[in-house]
Amino acid sequence: MDVKKIDEELDKLEESTIEKIDFDLLKHEIVFDLTTYEGNEQVKNKLFFKNVSAFFCLNDLGSDRFRFTPFEPDNRLELTSIAFYPTGLGTISLSNVKASMGTIWFSQDKTASLESQMYSSANFVLEIWSRYLYIEATCIEINNTVYELPRLKD
Repeated sequence: MDVKKIDEELDKLEESTIEKIDFDLLKHEIVFDLTTYEGNEQVKNKLFFKNVSAFFCLNDLGSDRFRFTPFEPDNRLELTSIAFYPTGLGTISLSNVKASMGTIWFSQDKTASLESQMYSSANFVLEIWSRYLYIEATCIEINNTVYELPRLKD
């Protein structure tokens, strides 16, 4: 894995217009169709996260997450920034799910609590205007160049 090369390629995508986002839960993929501008020239790019094991989205930070911009047909999304964390950001967990989900079990381990089973990390953080998308994936493809990534530690 060439961290420097991945960072360089991702940096080129910052401030891109997001033309389309596809979340495919069955294929464990998230795909972004992006447009960047080099001078007056439009450049089409594709950012493809494969083997996505987790993603988490925040509309904004803190209580601002409840602030919603009304949709207008000419609205656009911008990939403001994107960061790669090769060893992950640390554990992202849901600490209060037991009380709200009752006796639903997500694994064969009936002795484990829900909160001990519902966790992930993220090795990518995308800022889309003031929204944040955290993604944990073991493969990223940038314009047909594939980078295999190590699985993050539990």
